[in-house]
Amino acid sequence: MFSKFAKSLRGKATNHGASGSARERLSPAFEHHEPANFAANGAHSSDEIVRQFQHERNSHMIGLIHRHQNDRESWEAWYFDAMIGEHHLQDFMAALQTVPPDGRLDIVLHSIGGFSLFVQQIARAIKAHKGETTVFIPHYAHHYATLIAIAADHIVMGPAASLSYVEPADPTLAQVVQQKGIRRVQDQTLIRLTMAKNFGRELRAFVGEMATGTATSGQTKVVTELTGGKRSPWDPLTATHAKKMGLPVSTDLPFEMYRLIQACRSAPSRDQGVKTVERVVSAKRASVMNAYDLEMCLAHGISLPPLGSNYDSRRLEAAHPQTHSDGDDEDDDDPHGVSLENCDITLRPLIAKMEAARHSRVVCIIHQNGMESSSVDTVTTEDILTAMQSINPDAPLDIILHTPGGYSYQAHQIALAVKAHRGRKTVFVPYFAMSGGTIIALAADEIVMAPHAILGPIDAQFPVFHLRRMVPSRAVIDLVDTKPKSRIHDELLELAIECKRGIVQDHKNAVELMRGTYSASTADKIAHTLNDGTLTHGYPVTLAAAKKLGLNVSGALPPEATAIVRAFRRNRFGKRSVVFCG
Repeated sequence: MFSKFAKSLRGKATNHGASGSARERLSPAFEHHEPANFAANGAHSSDEIVRQFQHERNSHMIGLIHRHQNDRESWEAWYFDAMIGEHHLQDFMAALQTVPPDGRLDIVLHSIGGFSLFVQQIARAIKAHKGETTVFIPHYAHHYATLIAIAADHIVMGPAASLSYVEPADPTLAQVVQQKGIRRVQDQTLIRLTMAKNFGRELRAFVGEMATGTATSGQTKVVTELTGGKRSPWDPLTATHAKKMGLPVSTDLPFEMYRLIQACRSAPSRDQGVKTVERVVSAKRASVMNAYDLEMCLAHGISLPPLGSNYDSRRLEAAHPQTHSDGDDEDDDDPHGVSLENCDITLRPLIAKMEAARHSRVVCIIHQNGMESSSVDTVTTEDILTAMQSINPDAPLDIILHTPGGYSYQAHQIALAVKAHRGRKTVFVPYFAMSGGTIIALAADEIVMAPHAILGPIDAQFPVFHLRRMVPSRAVIDLVDTKPKSRIHDELLELAIECKRGIVQDHKNAVELMRGTYSASTADKIAHTLNDGTLTHGYPVTLAAAKKLGLNVSGALPPEATAIVRAFRRNRFGKRSVVFCG
């Protein structure tokens, strides 16, 4: 029995990545039924999910998974602690030391970004590993976290997951100096330019180093596309674009990855940044293994129980769960990772009634103060992408949308996921879906609004630090087009370069979201009106105005949509902003 297991360990695991399946089994000795669902507070912890996946893949897993913000800390404190930093580096290197030099290494990457120095150290360690390396990205790897992904042999992304373009600041700052003149720019700008030139040169060399293994032309393309500044860092780098860039990307993501992210979120801890578990064979199995099998386990980093350990049936059942025999798993989480916390029990009847009437699946995005998210952010994205994976791609999809907007990167990523859904897509707006909410609505086949509900413009807003306020792209562009550049603050000249590029790309993105639903001329008109900055960002686009603009809108809003949003006013504190009952 265990000789088959030993044989499976001797050979190098078969290739996985561009076309392979991540659900490869070890051997008949370790085969078991499909894993049972885990509840948010049930038996299946993140450790057990990792341990099970390691057995199935014959691999060693290290998870770089950012922790989620708690109610008692500021956004700034959470953000800089959750970014990949020194403590992540130390923990990752310690975990990597337990992996045999030629062992298969799987990295789960779920990160808002990191500090360049520590990210590069982690990426180089992955690149130097002799065994096969695969990076799994369920939802996102923002900013410099993308550099970790390109170091691996294979990158496996969720269908709607995204990386980031990485843009050094030196080309932008060089344009500021050229436009204003070296005698008129601020000293700080020239100092930043010198530093940015050095960093840009080093970063491009590093990306080229990580992209080695591809053809020379492919390596050059990765460097140019990723760091060339053609696309903004706030524009999602999708799997499709990554493939065209020449990265070894596939979208065959195992559903365990979604379950792992949800399990970590359901049991948060401050040291969650690096997640790994020891590979252990149970005492019962070790007791029937011969000397050769035991030797092979140790050679591949699989630990044995202490001498004299008693067989613990509960531990074996946790490591190798069986499917439910009675079929009564109504209160378990969805196998794709949708948590029970995303299905508010008070909303189940309303959602069920709407789904039965429309023969659809309902997903709610509701943002209010006091909830887990008050705008479109990384947490909203995480939950939406997880919910989308558990929905039949051909089923009608209804999205109840109530949001003031949020980050454009995340809004666009959600909109792309909605657009990719093959079934009919309808967005319901009981009160308002502004800014990023409107971006999501543009991806739908139809928008259903209450009589006095509103949408809003989608033009980007940027912080101007010396003014201590947010300003629209168009205002910055008009400033540099009308006032002598020698009299304009360096920060605004630098920002104008980003705004001019961004306003063009945002227009293209909006048109692409409407492709196939609207004619080219109508989509272009809608994008210009909402994105060009001729409206204030808080301008209310009413039902009548939306119809006049050419949007596919109607006023037949079902009462359940309004009732669901209002239900959160009574008990919203700490509730998840994405509601989905699998």
